Amino acid sequence: MADEESVDRHLAAVIDQVISAIQATKQAVWSASTPEKRAALTDLKGFLGEQLVVLSEAEERINGRAPSITSPTGRAIRNLRSEADNDFSAFKALVLNELRGVAADARARAVEISGASEAELLTGLADGLDQRVDSLGA
Repeated sequence: MADEESVDRHLAAVIDQVISAIQATKQAVWSASTPEKRAALTDLKGFLGEQLVVLSEAEERINGRAPSITSPTGRAIRNLRSEADNDFSAFKALVLNELRGVAADARARAVEISGASEAELLTGLADGLDQRVDSLGA
């Protein structure tokens, strides 16, 4: 079983990624081409927000807020639309790849801390994210 310090470090890293994923999803909501896509992205943003709260509470229970976690308002926001040269297909690929990366990393980190109850939180995030991203990618 992983020690508390290791669990805390993994949770903090995933929290940081979830914050970035929320910011990317907000950009995607604004760019959604149909009401259905906008609704699916809004659901995804809500899911990520809920997961952020759950992970943050778990992380804070260990040793208080990790100093490595930056407030969402204190972060630079990547302009994914600009990175994609305003090409919607490229923009969509950037967002979906970022979200898939968060899911894959959360799943890998869950394995690293297997045995700790927080591993289930990371697996739940990964599974829920994969499900939502798969429906958006179609």
